[in-house]
Amino acid sequence: MNKAEREEFQKLRQHIANCQTVPRESFVSRVVLHRLNEKMLQLEQAPSSGGSRGIWKGRKNKQKKPKRSAIESFFAFVRTLIIDLPFTLLLLSTVITHLAHEYYVHYVSPMIDAARWVNNDRLKNEYTYYDRPCDVSDITAKSIEEVILEDGINDADEAVDKFMVHGM
Repeated sequence: MNKAEREEFQKLRQHIANCQTVPRESFVSRVVLHRLNEKMLQLEQAPSSGGSRGIWKGRKNKQKKPKRSAIESFFAFVRTLIIDLPFTLLLLSTVITHLAHEYYVHYVSPMIDAARWVNNDRLKNEYTYYDRPCDVSDITAKSIEEVILEDGINDADEAVDKFMVHGM
């Protein structure tokens, strides 16, 4: 605290002490004087901030957390190791198991059922294992000539490619 600030506080303290409208012994005067004295002590103990607004910024001396003793740190570590970590791992494994089950039920199981061709009547009606209904809009050929195989196609892969272009 610089000299000008100290003099300003002293003048303010004297003005409040000599104030005629509020008796010096009144509760309000005592509270204001007490707070001014506390602020003076704080400013004298705190290192100078270099600015003139340093006294109005709030408390500089914040209370620090007390340090843990070695035994408290040890018990905190043991509690984390015995209680917190197992519960965290249990919760994590439950979430992962639930997600894996949902993935299996919604994606894997229908694909396995669609790929199963033995002991069912699907061989008579279907040619692929895709799990989706087909309708007229899936066939893109405009005429029968687009899907008829010419005499030059001898390879099964070429025939499949020609059919698959038009969704048949």
